[in-house]
Amino acid sequence: MGEDENEIEYDIQTTLDDCIDKLEGILNGLKSREVLLRNRSDAVDLHPTPVVFLAVTAKQKGSKESLTIEIGWKAAQHLASRDDGFQVGRRDN
Repeated sequence: MGEDENEIEYDIQTTLDDCIDKLEGILNGLKSREVLLRNRSDAVDLHPTPVVFLAVTAKQKGSKESLTIEIGWKAAQHLASRDDGFQVGRRDN
């Protein structure tokens, strides 16, 4: 990593409820425009801008399923498109 770079990786097997709590913490940070991530020795303080890049990947392979979410931003990013047809939620029966 360069001199101006900070990085924290988080990789753990946990309960779905604990995962939801952590994601809600990240969501609250995004809403307040400050996301602080910290472990025992490091911290990264992020400041999301109003325009972000969102990448979502959902996979099913046999009995394994995964959901990957990546959110990124730059200080002077401009919004390219608004209605892309992508929806997130649960299937109502």
